[in-house]
Amino acid sequence: MVCAPKGWTVDSKIGSQYDMYAVYYPDGSSWDLARQSGSVMCITIVDKPDDNATVEQLMAIDTDVLKRNVKSAVSKKRRADSVGRY
Repeated sequence: MVCAPKGWTVDSKIGSQYDMYAVYYPDGSSWDLARQSGSVMCITIVDKPDDNATVEQLMAIDTDVLKRNVKSAVSKKRRADSVGRY
C-alpha cells in the first residue's frame, strides 16, 4: 500500500501506462503539467534478478525502466538524510 505525501496526489492508473506502480504530482496539478515542470515522483516494482542482487543494482534497473518509459526523466542520487527536504 502506498499513499501520497502531504501536498501530493497519487495516481496508479496513469502510472500503469508507463510500467510504474504509481506516480505522484503536486496537488492542484496534473500528470502532464507536472511532467513538463519536472515535479513528479514515481514508484515502480522491480523483480530481484537473483538472491545476490544489491540495492544499487535494483536502483539501476528501476532507473533504466523509468528512463525507457519517460524520455525526459532525470534521476538524481541524494543522501538519505536529505530525503523529504524541500
